[in-house]
Amino acid sequence: MIRIVTATAAAALLLTAGLATAGPASAAVGGSAQTGTGSPTAAMISAVAAKQADVAKKLTADQSAVDKAVKKPAKKKTELTLSYLADAGFATAVVLRCDPAGGAHPKKVKACQTLTRINGNPARLKPAEMMCTMEYAPITAEIKGTWQGRKVDWSRTFGNRCDMIRTTGVLMAF
Repeated sequence: MIRIVTATAAAALLLTAGLATAGPASAAVGGSAQTGTGSPTAAMISAVAAKQADVAKKLTADQSAVDKAVKKPAKKKTELTLSYLADAGFATAVVLRCDPAGGAHPKKVKACQTLTRINGNPARLKPAEMMCTMEYAPITAEIKGTWQGRKVDWSRTFGNRCDMIRTTGVLMAF
């Protein structure tokens, strides 16, 4: 659309130049020879060309705004429910949102950073180098929801809470 308007403005400018030089020829054929810079015809053509140039500028500005809106994709939704359930009977869950960080997770910013580091795939979590007791108190951690528009459905059973925190870090530290 912008090319058409720009081409129309260019054609109007060429037409202005053409009429200014074709004045004597058109006068010889019976037309008016008043096409100099002070003539009503030249003034009208100049006004039309100026108006078309203004329209072209506005359309270019409008197109730039459209281009920016189109090029910037909407952020995909991230909303996860993080939970754990111990065989001993206790359970807890929090909601975590990222971009911007939100939800009930007590360390939402760090949790979102952890998820970003592993690209939202909890299976990529690596255990930290820390010691845990050999106590057996099974606990199952789950992360379900969407990470940047992708479905997440992860679950893993750990030997005890310390083992879970050692592997999941801040994600399950609530």
